[in-house]
Amino acid sequence: MGAAVGFNKAQQNDERRPSDTVRPINSSDDCGPDEDALASHTRSPLSGCGSSPSKALSSTPAPGSTEARLLALEQQFERQCAEIRSLQEALVDVKRDGRRIVTVLQYNILASYLGANTLPWFLYGADITSEERKAVFAKYNQRDASGKPVNSWPTYAEGILTPAQIQEVTKQDAHFHWSTRKVRLVDEIRRNDADVVSLVELDQ
Repeated sequence: MGAAVGFNKAQQNDERRPSDTVRPINSSDDCGPDEDALASHTRSPLSGCGSSPSKALSSTPAPGSTEARLLALEQQFERQCAEIRSLQEALVDVKRDGRRIVTVLQYNILASYLGANTLPWFLYGADITSEERKAVFAKYNQRDASGKPVNSWPTYAEGILTPAQIQEVTKQDAHFHWSTRKVRLVDEIRRNDADVVSLVELDQ
């Protein structure tokens, strides 16, 4: 059995023809330019462009001579190279601008007079119910005859929140201080890396 297997393999190798093998495609067989690599290729000088005219030519060839005609052809070639480079660079810009996406970040960073955890719409750390919050809002919105607030923090929370809840709200308020909040805001803006940034209620 083992000899038969070996014979079959040898026979297959003997019968293999060059046409049965896979020939790798050379870069010269390419059917067109690689669009993804177009930018890098167009920034490099074209082969033969930018070189000085043939050193074999005299500095002032006679009009109508072979040297004069060759010099004129080289100068024309240089002009065409420069034009091709310009067109290729313009094509790269068009391709880049055609698929460009502009990102906009609109960020309400909360005005300073509204940015305090002790205000009724926050109260983080207290874990209050909706009914408790309504009661806090009611005391917060109380005004005297002149329209000034009657209660301030923690008066408008007393009798509704426990002393432990009030203490935790006051503790969490440290995160709202501008000295702390501004650093986090800048980090967030940089993290988003938007093209256009709109900051709402910026009063600092």
